[in-house]
Amino acid sequence: MSDEKSFLDTIREAVSDGRLPSAFSAEDVEHACPGWGHGTYNAYLWKHAEGNPGRYPEYFRKVGPNSFELLGDRGSM
Repeated sequence: MSDEKSFLDTIREAVSDGRLPSAFSAEDVEHACPGWGHGTYNAYLWKHAEGNPGRYPEYFRKVGPNSFELLGDRGSM
């Protein structure tokens, strides 16, 4: 699996069905959404967080050390 939207949808589904709490870490995502490359879990949340320096689409808000939440429909592709 490598499609960006599919990974985002997987995270959204995991939050929606309770496998992930509303605020989650990369480690939480890795446990709740298996099957992706280790680097994906380590980089995706930071790469797509509000205010990211690369100006990538923003899907997450950083709410604590290694803790993120979904931005909701604002971050939709």
